[in-house]
Amino acid sequence: MVGRTQIGAIIFSGAFWALVGCHSSDSSNTSQQAGQKNGELQCDERAALTEVGQALLGTYHPTGLIDEMNLTVFEDGTFSFEIYGCDYNDGTAGRWEPNGDSIVLLPFEGLCTVTLAEDGQQRCVFVGAGATENEIRLTRVPGTVVGDAALPFDTLERGAVCAVCGGDIGPSAPPEACTKDFSPPEAPQIDPASQEDCDAAAQ
Repeated sequence: MVGRTQIGAIIFSGAFWALVGCHSSDSSNTSQQAGQKNGELQCDERAALTEVGQALLGTYHPTGLIDEMNLTVFEDGTFSFEIYGCDYNDGTAGRWEPNGDSIVLLPFEGLCTVTLAEDGQQRCVFVGAGATENEIRLTRVPGTVVGDAALPFDTLERGAVCAVCGGDIGPSAPPEACTKDFSPPEAPQIDPASQEDCDAAAQ
């Protein structure tokens, strides 16, 4: 799905080329191990959002890429990941749930996957604070439906970027910082009769 852009192996750690549906639980675990069982991340662990977690909301972009890519985490509990390469556009969207100092990106209810990498579909992606206050890191959770590819990036910087178009094919230069307004996505209407069995798909 990343298309022309050759990104290499970079990983979401702490949203977006691969998310497989997870069923949320009513867990109220608020310890530092929230989101983990036996030392491993779990999609269905939840904890109240801390001040650190609340600060993760906003728009971020990966660096070192030629195409415009913007991940936006909205206050209403949704997220979007938009890609624009001058001659094409792509993206995905879903919902997020709180997990202490991090948030968990998930597909919309009724969907099993959100694809963030060309050859991997993961159960969920954790978004946490980066090395600086202007960075976030993304962590994928083991257990993919198809493949086990790394996400296309692991660190994103705060702020939006816009593609620099003008070449014969695609951008003529790396994207530049810009001001852009993003709107929260709407959840798709899923016909219950055609809804996939995510548990069966994960086997």
